[in-house]
Amino acid sequence: MPESEWTPAETARGVKRALETLERIEDKLESRPTREEWGRQEAVQLRKDTEQDVAIQALESNYNKLLFTAAAGALTGAGGLVTALLTR
Repeated sequence: MPESEWTPAETARGVKRALETLERIEDKLESRPTREEWGRQEAVQLRKDTEQDVAIQALESNYNKLLFTAAAGALTGAGGLVTALLTR
């Protein structure tokens, strides 16, 4: 059986490095969000999306009202000009 070329110090360093790697992996796994945290984040995002949809609909509704008001004003002004020209 061949002798190992690893010295006890190299073996100790290798084991220490492996343990440090395992500790880093554990830290990364512990910092991951849980299912409950994901659920809360999704609920918050859904609420924000719903609020934005309501706000966008309100803006579109107001824009349409403004557009109709402007069109009615333009028609009224054109009608007034035509009436003024015809009665002159």
